[in-house]
Amino acid sequence: MSGVGHEAPSTHYVRDEVRVTKHAVAFPSVDENSAAKRNKFQAGVRAYAVDYMYDFLTAGFAASSDVFKRAGELGVIVHCHRAMHAVFTRQQNHGIHMRVVAKWLRLTGGDHLHTGTVVGKLEGSRQETLGVIDLLRERQTQFDPERGVYFDQDFAGLKAVWPVASGGIHVLNIPDLYAIYGNDAFWLFGGGTHGHPRGSRAGARANRVATEAIASGKTLNDAAKTCPELREAMELWGKVKFEVAD
Repeated sequence: MSGVGHEAPSTHYVRDEVRVTKHAVAFPSVDENSAAKRNKFQAGVRAYAVDYMYDFLTAGFAASSDVFKRAGELGVIVHCHRAMHAVFTRQQNHGIHMRVVAKWLRLTGGDHLHTGTVVGKLEGSRQETLGVIDLLRERQTQFDPERGVYFDQDFAGLKAVWPVASGGIHVLNIPDLYAIYGNDAFWLFGGGTHGHPRGSRAGARANRVATEAIASGKTLNDAAKTCPELREAMELWGKVKFEVAD
């Protein structure tokens, strides 16, 4: 089922430059070698973290491979943020496309990858994003030039990577997000959760009720009849829209 935003836990502390918030961890990934990153990673594991958000491009290819391997051994999820990707994926006359980056991440063992949103604030057309999703999630991808896939590919026994939609999304985007991503995806609502008039907990409830309604074939309006938090979120975000390419 799709992951939705939730109320942030109130307790956190710092150990060995690793910020731990209940069961989630984030740590900086610059100016270090692979061993230093593994040490930070294991410090979080000792603090009972089960999920890491990790900037895999700024960390580097070799260090990321080491961290993913160790995470698999420890049973820890690595949520991969793509910070810095636009330096080379958004160039129109040279560079490396996000499809290639997505395949590299799948080959090396990451668990989640931010893919853009289509309906949110991040750049990326619907067809381009669908191509990235297919390369992350499907066992086989077929030739589909509209999605930027130019030859058949078989990922054999490689595990799938969960695509992540984030960036400017809110409850009114959920019907489109479900149509694009389906069940096996994460949707991260930051401001779309914490910006709720009654706070983060109400925002989380609105997101969850909306997601479960759409996944079960209902409409947002139907779900809002019995969920005041959802009604309030729909009123709040009703005028927030982004221009989206096909």
